[in-house]
Amino acid sequence: MTINSTVNCIIRKANQFKWEGPTMDELARSEAAWALLAQFNERYGLEGNAQATLKDLLTLQQIAAFEASQQLDSPWCKIFTVAELELIEHLNDIHDYYAQFMPGRDFAGNAVMTHLFRRLDSIVRRHRVSEDIPPRALLIFTHESLLKRLASYHGFYPPLDKTPTIPVDRPIRTSTAMPFSANFTVVLYRCTIESKYKLMSLWNEVPINIRGCSGKLCDYEEFANFYGNLCPTKPS
Repeated sequence: MTINSTVNCIIRKANQFKWEGPTMDELARSEAAWALLAQFNERYGLEGNAQATLKDLLTLQQIAAFEASQQLDSPWCKIFTVAELELIEHLNDIHDYYAQFMPGRDFAGNAVMTHLFRRLDSIVRRHRVSEDIPPRALLIFTHESLLKRLASYHGFYPPLDKTPTIPVDRPIRTSTAMPFSANFTVVLYRCTIESKYKLMSLWNEVPINIRGCSGKLCDYEEFANFYGNLCPTKPS
């Protein structure tokens, strides 16, 4: 199943995007990145044009992460110290946060949530006038970039300091916020035929507040009133 959305709505929302975080070049010029690169290049005797850049280290770290997730280990992990891996991850988290996680990236979130509302609403309307058993589950598979923008839309993660120094209490780690099994779930409840529909939202299996709902478990009508008024989408 695909997600279709009104083109003008998406363009209008996309034009509101304004980059507010540090660029990768700015992160590479930070004191923390300079120290990291100097240590890495000196350890492996890399000089002149052969010296590794921050982009090189980020690429190597991603190779190691993907291989380790599949094989449980990777020889690429061995070229870094634990402290270096933590700093590389943090630098990547800063860039990733302002690119995709930062609250305010509404254009993709509007499309996803309105599409979800249309699907749920068709199930609720049909079930109200029929004894037929509704679908037990509706599954949508997508890329992590869309899930990141969905997290941005709902403001799941607080503002992240642009300072490259690793804070003691990190508000976001991409490796845990967006694992390979990352998922967003809404569960539609109705205890009896006479009772109201309720909706619970979960992010990576943990109940969470979303836009349009006053709590982690809210009346379906509250959800429907909010998302029924966003940019229109048509279910595929």
